Amino acid sequence: MPLLRNGKLEQQEWVQHVSGEKAQADRFVALSDFLSDPKQWLELKGPWLAVIQPDDDLEQFPAELLAQLQLGIAFPVFTDGRGYSHARHLRQLHQFEGELIATGDVRRDQIDFMSQVGIDSFECAADINVADWQKALVELRVQVSA
Repeated sequence: MPLLRNGKLEQQEWVQHVSGEKAQADRFVALSDFLSDPKQWLELKGPWLAVIQPDDDLEQFPAELLAQLQLGIAFPVFTDGRGYSHARHLRQLHQFEGELIATGDVRRDQIDFMSQVGIDSFECAADINVADWQKALVELRVQVSA
């Protein structure tokens, strides 16, 4: 799926890691899978993305992941808002300064709220209207401040 990053659509060829399989580059890996064998992921040559799931507990978040350039936040369904709390938690309590990427069921109407809690980039469908999604990033703020 494409990624809306810095207002531009980028193609990404990453796929979901299958639990129990060997670590491979260009994978989204669930936090629980990373924690089951962090060494194989940290020694991997090539990019990978740890993705925080709604049920994950971030109180004892691994320092190795806070040093990563990117982390993913899963939004498995539109109605599950726990990812917003995870993003704010990572930014405020853990001072994560890297890129946060929203993955899963990400919709245009959510991205302004997601950006307000510190999410930088958004997994999206290939056929989105990029200009419309860019507009969504400022729409609500303009309405509220007017």
